[in-house]
Amino acid sequence: MAKISLEELVEYTKEFGPKEVVSDIRRVKLAEAEEICHILQKENISIMPYDFPSVNGIWKSDSAHEYQLSATKELIKVLADEKGVDYRTKEGFKEILSDLTNNNFKKKPINDWDTTLGGMIGNAYKGSPSSAVLDLIDHDDEFPVIKEYGLREWDLNANCWTKKGKPTDTAREATKELIKVLASEKGVDYRTKEGFKEILSELTGVNFHKKPINDWDTTLSGMINSAYGNSPSSAVLDLIDHNDEFSVIKEYGLREWDFGQVRCWTDKKKKPTDTAREATKEFIKVLASEKGVDYRTKEGFKEILSDLTRDNFLKKPINDWDTTLGGMIKAYRNSPSSAVLDLIKHDKDF
Repeated sequence: MAKISLEELVEYTKEFGPKEVVSDIRRVKLAEAEEICHILQKENISIMPYDFPSVNGIWKSDSAHEYQLSATKELIKVLADEKGVDYRTKEGFKEILSDLTNNNFKKKPINDWDTTLGGMIGNAYKGSPSSAVLDLIDHDDEFPVIKEYGLREWDLNANCWTKKGKPTDTAREATKELIKVLASEKGVDYRTKEGFKEILSELTGVNFHKKPINDWDTTLSGMINSAYGNSPSSAVLDLIDHNDEFSVIKEYGLREWDFGQVRCWTDKKKKPTDTAREATKEFIKVLASEKGVDYRTKEGFKEILSDLTRDNFLKKPINDWDTTLGGMIKAYRNSPSSAVLDLIKHDKDF
């Protein structure tokens, strides 16, 4: 094939488009793509080097970042135009937020050249749409309003909740945001025992799945499922264990059983767990403390024997969080004697 001049590539691009240049003639080098675009842009033709397929090194060049921002912005413009919204406003951006997906980066044409951004998102952002969007917002002056509202990775359905199968700092931070929202609604300080106690009953699966944590109406359904096996107590306890702001809560010994509707009382075979037995022991300790006796002795246990009733299991708080064992006793078919005898059978203290 005879050598094709730059002028001929320009004319072919102008008449047929950048994709056809590559499919009909040959791949173009980055310098060629940039020169072709420079010439055509002078003729008010909107075209960028990334509109040419498979330009080697384009996402690692000196101009790579400029191209990444430009391409991402074009996708956002297309999505906003389809919905008839202004992407520069909170309300408009909110409308397209759920469309900023890996699938759209890979398959949604951003212009009349049918350019898609699969190569860019893979090479420049390791397959992360959220990284591309946040990079644009951080560097483009058209997004001050969006930046002001604090868009985060988790608002973009990002896969940021686990790393090597373990919950990430991002997952814990998101849990903290939910706690802040719940505390704000009740006008309490979640860092105090009294304040945290007020929101404890609100830390439910329903709220993790449905309660928005910010102005983008982000919920933590994906996070609680992928990082914690749909266990709110696991999410909260993980946060408390890693965050110094919860030192007071940690000091008071928050446990899984202090959360409503926990699944820690029976195992997969519907048998009572060590956690159920441990809770029964806490209950016995409370009764013994009230009477000033040692539950490990015959005389001491005899003193509390008459208090080991179903009513007390249902209503007597076992700790500072006012936790009762109404849910736990169901593991023993509402039989206090079964719960106590199971503990005695398994615990060396007895």
